[in-house]
Amino acid sequence: MPVGPLDLETCISQIPKDAEVVLYCTCPNEETSLHAYRKMKECGFGHVKVLTGGLPAWKLAKLPLQDLYPELEQQVRSRAQAS
Repeated sequence: MPVGPLDLETCISQIPKDAEVVLYCTCPNEETSLHAYRKMKECGFGHVKVLTGGLPAWKLAKLPLQDLYPELEQQVRSRAQAS
């Protein structure tokens, strides 16, 4: 489930504490992911990881993707073009 920084507080209660969670973002140095990571660890989540390099690094490595959130993909492309 894609979660923005403002949505974390709302969504965190819907995620099981024993779930495998991989956080990623398009921020420099994974700032948003690291913030979410710390918050989730404080809340007792045990299986949380940050994807270094975020989604852009995953795509650059040509790793598999499943197009579950086309609106998120469009936002990422728009931000990349604006940079």
